[in-house]
Amino acid sequence: MSESEEVSVGPKSLGPKSLPPSQPTDPCVRQPTRPSQVFAPKPKPETSCLDQVQRPPTSGVGTKPKKQPPSKIAKLRADLTPFIPKRPTDAQAEHAVRRTKSVSTRKLVRQAVKLDLSASAIADKFAAEYSLKADERRQIIRQIRIVRMTQRSVAKDIRKLQWTAQYEGRREFIRKLDIYLSDLEEHSSESDEQ
Repeated sequence: MSESEEVSVGPKSLGPKSLPPSQPTDPCVRQPTRPSQVFAPKPKPETSCLDQVQRPPTSGVGTKPKKQPPSKIAKLRADLTPFIPKRPTDAQAEHAVRRTKSVSTRKLVRQAVKLDLSASAIADKFAAEYSLKADERRQIIRQIRIVRMTQRSVAKDIRKLQWTAQYEGRREFIRKLDIYLSDLEEHSSESDEQ
């Protein structure tokens, strides 16, 4: 072999100046790479203001521009009526307003101390006014019964106060009753509504 002839071991011989003989590649050695092209949108061609102005068609007077046929979605939109929710009736609106309100403790106690109606009659009245469910109605009946038990307990405590027929006894009774009722009024619990 002469000096001008070189033997290439690579895939193709590119003439006298060929690539150096390739060495077996080691998978652990980093191979040089070329970075890939970064995606960028194609620049728009520059247009002048005159190009943007619509020009009247020169061929054929009175011809309409061709319209594209509507897509399947456009056809469906045209065929189907849009969904519009129904407006609630007056009865439904009143029912919703009643359901948002609850029976206040003050109103419940005010009705419970009236002894002319039974607990179930008062609960029925509240059920009609506030659209109460069956379990809520039972809870109202229980609360009315508790209020009435408390009322009986207060009456029993008042009877326990000493009452004598003398004038001073009446004065003492009224003073004790006043103290007792003041203590009841001053006591407030976390469940009391203001």
